[in-house]
Amino acid sequence: MFKTPQISNETRINLGQKIGLDLINRKINSTGEVHLFIKDGVKVVDGTTSYNDKEYTDIINKFKGKVLLLGLGFGRSVIEACYNTKVKEVTVVERNPKVIKLFWELYGQKFKGVKKLSIIEEDADNYKEKGFDHVFIDIFCPPLDKRIYRLVMNKLRVRFKGS
Repeated sequence: MFKTPQISNETRINLGQKIGLDLINRKINSTGEVHLFIKDGVKVVDGTTSYNDKEYTDIINKFKGKVLLLGLGFGRSVIEACYNTKVKEVTVVERNPKVIKLFWELYGQKFKGVKKLSIIEEDADNYKEKGFDHVFIDIFCPPLDKRIYRLVMNKLRVRFKGS
């Protein structure tokens, strides 16, 4: 399992100001661990709590072929998909240009020239390409009702898997 990105307080503050996002360290009471959260104004965009989620890892480990990731956040699913040798192509659709910029600031040197990775700035509702082997939707920020999340995910999967 990949580890939560570790960013010093100085880097976190400077990077957040440079990009225009709030990068916030939050202590998770149940575990005592500190996780990084992305806020854009009042909206929480993503949190690194997914780095400790075994269910998340199990899903990502099943990826193969052509993979569509809706939502970028801190990039865990992108990183794991790109390292997965069964994955031939990774397409990420992210609507927030600041989140895309954050990914490249954090991981740009590591992913510069990775040919199987494409990050597209677009809203998932407007994205039209189909024919993916796996579709992973990571555009909802917790807490949320998992039943509703699964319903929405299944509709999107059907839409993007068609040929």
